[in-house]
Amino acid sequence: MKKNLVFVFLILGQLSWAQIQITSADLPHSGDVLYQQDATWSGNWDLEQSGADLSWTVNSSNVTLLGTTTSTDCMPMSGAPVAYQFFFGSPFDQEHYSSYHTVSALPQLPLDQLPISIPVTFQDAYAFYQNRADRYALTGFGVTISGLPTGAAGDPVDVIYPLPLTYGIDQTSNAYFNYQIPTLGSYTTDQTRRTQVLAYGTLNLFGVDYPVIKVKSTVNANDILVVDQFSLTLPFARPEAIEYKWLTPGINVPLLQINTTAGAVSSTLVYDANAAQVNEINESNQVVVYPNPSADFLHVNVADNAHYRILNMMGQEVMAGNYSRIHGIQLSDLSVGQYMIQINGQNIRWVKNSK
Repeated sequence: MKKNLVFVFLILGQLSWAQIQITSADLPHSGDVLYQQDATWSGNWDLEQSGADLSWTVNSSNVTLLGTTTSTDCMPMSGAPVAYQFFFGSPFDQEHYSSYHTVSALPQLPLDQLPISIPVTFQDAYAFYQNRADRYALTGFGVTISGLPTGAAGDPVDVIYPLPLTYGIDQTSNAYFNYQIPTLGSYTTDQTRRTQVLAYGTLNLFGVDYPVIKVKSTVNANDILVVDQFSLTLPFARPEAIEYKWLTPGINVPLLQINTTAGAVSSTLVYDANAAQVNEINESNQVVVYPNPSADFLHVNVADNAHYRILNMMGQEVMAGNYSRIHGIQLSDLSVGQYMIQINGQNIRWVKNSK
């Protein structure tokens, strides 16, 4: 991921944004960790707005960060259970040949609607993803059902993004997934996804400008549970789900993602740049402060409650406390200048600058 961050910083050094595109290199790969903060949305944007050279601003006036970060590990296929490597790890099956897998939510089946209780258990669910030059796709799922590993390979797979993603794309694809459930029957999902690149421009995310394209994904899906014992078919339709995503080159998750269900905002996710940077810094096993220079907050790649002292260049203590990874160190009371922080037995110089 280091090369991705370097690429982002090079981009941010440019004075103006041109129309961009998102390619396979900008999306998740095996070994990546995806960092997104949970948030609530209070903005009044027209989510359907489309066009060229648009601008959006995300700050505390329209987004409230909830203080929780979700990290998703993109695990290599070599680490997947052997049963699923047969479904999703064979280079002879290019339709389902997957790049990585993640831990997934367990299937939610309407078993309470059956005439009698049938003991079925679900454990250890995974999702499998394919990242190749022409598409980024969800190839299928794996879950242990009543003790047996069961795969549901897409036929066809769910193409999340046709690649490269460029302004003006409007593409619809279908996906179909089927689980065979021991002692019960089968569970299928039949889905249509429409992917539109509505706009491009600049997104200011808490003070930092990024070149972006805005992608709208509209998903309509129907699920069917078939119970062989009762010759029973239970169809249930999901409400329409729409994802509005602002993507930028070099970062493997949307900077901002607003999800709606049945026309109402249901969840909001924001890229967690601090968590991503901490992950990169931690790979060096060194204590590092960032950003350096700092204006408002100082962060350190140490554990919560590590005691710190901040000294001026005369050696006088000007601040002390216990470090919080969520909040960092608030710098509003410090004057512009050079300082030293003592933490975890190390002395590190840094600069306080103006906003």
